[in-house]
Amino acid sequence: MTSISEQVSIILSNDLLAAELKLALFTSALNSYRHDSCLRPFPNIFGDTCDKNIAVKQMKSLLSEFRPLAEMVNIISLMSEDCQKMIHWALDSKIYSSKTCNKHVFDDVQKKTGCSSYQVQPDYIFEIKYNTFSSQKFDDLAKMYGVKYGFHGSRMDNFHSIVNNGLQVHMVKNAVFGEGVYLSEDLSVSMPYISSGFTWQHSKLGQQISCVAVCEVLDHPGVKCTMKTVNGANRSRANNSEAGEVPKKYFVVTSSDLVRVKYIFVFTDKTEKRNSAKCGMLCFRYPVLSIMLAYMLLLAFVSIWNSKTFQLIWRNYWYKKKF
Repeated sequence: MTSISEQVSIILSNDLLAAELKLALFTSALNSYRHDSCLRPFPNIFGDTCDKNIAVKQMKSLLSEFRPLAEMVNIISLMSEDCQKMIHWALDSKIYSSKTCNKHVFDDVQKKTGCSSYQVQPDYIFEIKYNTFSSQKFDDLAKMYGVKYGFHGSRMDNFHSIVNNGLQVHMVKNAVFGEGVYLSEDLSVSMPYISSGFTWQHSKLGQQISCVAVCEVLDHPGVKCTMKTVNGANRSRANNSEAGEVPKKYFVVTSSDLVRVKYIFVFTDKTEKRNSAKCGMLCFRYPVLSIMLAYMLLLAFVSIWNSKTFQLIWRNYWYKKKF
């Protein structure tokens, strides 16, 4: 019988980036102030009697043992037993498996959904495959109704629950176009709904990342959308809609059984790069303002240089340096 450390090493050796994704989803939920609702399923590595809040604090402390996964393949046996258990729990999911994909998958998805309103491209793409009975049921229904593809954006700390439990209709609070889970055929429409979350210090994906779920949506009457057919009106309005019919390129899925996560698009946080780029572009975007600021700085420098106080300090400095 193989030990926990050996099992973890085998998983890491199979697909290192896919393991990065599973740990990133888990650690983002663990680090969230909303861990009560985000960390589902919850790792029961400390036993049934351990209080969840205490368990969360203990698991957060274990993150300090994390190293780059390429190193952890060789040193996992040297880590604490609790840390080994936590990593094994996060990686050895009985619900789903993840696989690193090439960038051409993004082109394939765009062919199925249509190009987005503006250019958005993920940094990493992962395929999600489920091992559950509900997934088999989805496949059977897909043969009957056919499948469409849609994007769903959410907070990073929600994705541990989303990937493990699916998109849950009862968790949706805002229902402008009716009750259900909202998706869009346009990736750029889903982007404003994402927000980044923290993973762990040595993550290859990045310490702060965000995700979009690419979902298979059954072409079922329970999925409300704008149809081109004559009977489309029957599917263009969801229950309790406050704003009328569902807009074009939107899906409102009224049952969690009608949607399944197929891919996860990962976007690394480029805030620092964007900020530095913005600073560099200010001079070109606002030339008059830039000239005025430069002129004001020049006047301030000349004024200080010619002041008696500055001249006295300057002479004393060079006098002391000389003697």
